[in-house]
Amino acid sequence: MLNPAVIEEKVPGFAAALENLHAPLDWKTVMNKTAELLVRLGNGEGLKEEEFRKIDVPVVLCLGSGDQMVSLKETESASQLLPQAEVMIIEGAQHMLEKTDPALIAEVIGRFQ
Repeated sequence: MLNPAVIEEKVPGFAAALENLHAPLDWKTVMNKTAELLVRLGNGEGLKEEEFRKIDVPVVLCLGSGDQMVSLKETESASQLLPQAEVMIIEGAQHMLEKTDPALIAEVIGRFQ
């Protein structure tokens, strides 16, 4: 899913949107680096439980109701490791914030300033 050559070939409109979204950076580099990050996380290189437990500031983990990348279970598991965390479901939001109403995002951020 994170292969720039395949995306350019099969979904050129999406490739053009990514190019525009990430300009002036090269969207292909951004995608390749994202893929590398996901592989590293999948190989256990993310934060460890003991590191999560050291984050002792208020944290709100937001999850879009339409998110297909991160599950509620994963979000709740992370929140249980953080001493001052809460989970908030944002109705109608997806994983990509660009697809969510900016006014809704601003409202959510405003609640926790």
